[in-house]
Parts: sequence; C-alpha cells; structure tokens
Amino acid sequence: MALPALLFVSCNKVLELDEVEAGFAAKGALPEVSIDASTIEVDEYAQTVTLDVTFGGVTADMDSLELGLLSGQDAGFTESSVTLLEEPANGTYRMTVHVAAGATNYVKAMAATTDGAVYSERITVDVPDIPWYYKIAAQYVGTYEPDSNTASQGALAYENHVVKVELSDDLSTVTFYDIDPYVQEKAGTSYVSGRMNYITGELDLDARTVTFTVAGYGADINASPYLLSPISDYSSDGYGLAQSLVFTFSEDASEIQLPWIALFDNEAGNLPFVYSENGITLSAN
Repeated sequence: MALPALLFVSCNKVLELDEVEAGFAAKGALPEVSIDASTIEVDEYAQTVTLDVTFGGVTADMDSLELGLLSGQDAGFTESSVTLLEEPANGTYRMTVHVAAGATNYVKAMAATTDGAVYSERITVDVPDIPWYYKIAAQYVGTYEPDSNTASQGALAYENHVVKVELSDDLSTVTFYDIDPYVQEKAGTSYVSGRMNYITGELDLDARTVTFTVAGYGADINASPYLLSPISDYSSDGYGLAQSLVFTFSEDASEIQLPWIALFDNEAGNLPFVYSENGITLSAN
C-alpha cells in the first residue's frame, strides 16, 4: 500500500520560480539595516555603546514597524537590551544601547514588522571593567519572606518588592528607599516614596558593605514609630537583637544581601513582622 502513496506524491505539480517568488512577495518587503563599526564609542562607566545605524527601504505601509539596536552577552541574544527609534524612518541615526562592563558584548541592529525581521552584521565589543560601585543599579527587587515563626501565624511573603538605591556623589553613603514593604503596605494611600521608609548607611568600598547606625531596638527608617531591627536568634524567650545592621553587595553589585531583620514598633514595643532567618536577596532590576 506504500507504492500508491508515493505515486500520488510524485504527481504533485512542481512550483515554478515565479510562483515561489510571488509567495514570498505576498509577505511584504522588509527594511534594510546596517551599522558602521568604525563609529563605535564605548563608555564603560555609563555601560553603553554608541554607533551609527542606517535604515533603508522603510515605507508607510509597514505594519508594526520597529527599528532598533540590540546588545547581549551571548552571541544568540537570548537575553538582550534594546533601544528603539521613537519615530522609525529611513536615515542614519546615532544610537546608544546598554552593555555590561568587564565583559564581551555583542551588538547588532534590527528592523522588524509583522512580516518578519532583518538584522545587520553582528559586532563584538569588549567593554573594560569598572569598579564595582559604579555598577550599583537604581533599583533592586526581591521577595521579603516571613521567618518560620511569623509564617506560622499566617504572615505571607511580600513578593517582587522594589527598593530604590542611591549612591552619594562622594561614594561615602548609600540610601535605600522603600526599604520595608510592611511599612509601605500599612501606610496605604498616605505613603510617599522618597519621603519616608528609607535608610542611609556608610559605604565601605573595599568590603562592599553598607553599615547602619543601630540605636535602641533598631535603625531609623524615617517611618515613625518603626525601626529596622537586626535579629541574631530566636528562642522560647523571644528574639535576640544583633549588635549591627549591615547590607552586603555582591562583587558585581548585581545583588544585595540583607541579614535577618525585623520591623520594630517603637510605640507598641513589639515586632509586627519578622523577615526570613535566611536573610533577603535583592537583585538588580
């Protein structure tokens, strides 16, 4: 029974070249894109690459047109940064895209419509490294989980909480805004980011640590009556208070490690929320 099937297939009409080309044409034309590698400028401190990109063949009837510049640390651009032209049109543009300092980066331009995408040649850019503190991001995100004791009382994690980070111009201090999610939640509509719930500590450039002043039961987070308390242990007698409160940056500043901490209510004299005994990891966002 296999032979008739083969005979049937062999009787199918072979498409002529003009028919094949007509099929491609029906999908619509795509723009042309190229980059001029001789114009490249690398700013390792801003972690950017800038160069001239030329787009051509752009027409008004191209659907969902995007023209941009891509960068990534892998040649396949599985994870990439992109800068898009606000008003896509033919021409040569000076474009800038984010890159990673101290790493090999790949850069290429792209043009895309609903009919497909085209790319320029891919170039390799070795970006010089910079001191870790210049890599501190403006925002970090992490999950603030309750410790086992607090969780047993029904407390839930604060997921994907965003903390804003600001390094002083003289590199002596770091300020963490929106540091505590419980405070932010309880404040509700009266919450004003940047004016409450922030904490400033002294930066040790060599150790990559930020140390905060602990007075009484914790460090001031500018959200009375709350303090941020460093915790040392838990027993049947309650929680023990650590002597210091220190946050630590990773070598490339991509993460910040917070120790075991709790929120202390200075008026009620209790801990309304105790965070994970394993600490909290915040990742650059």
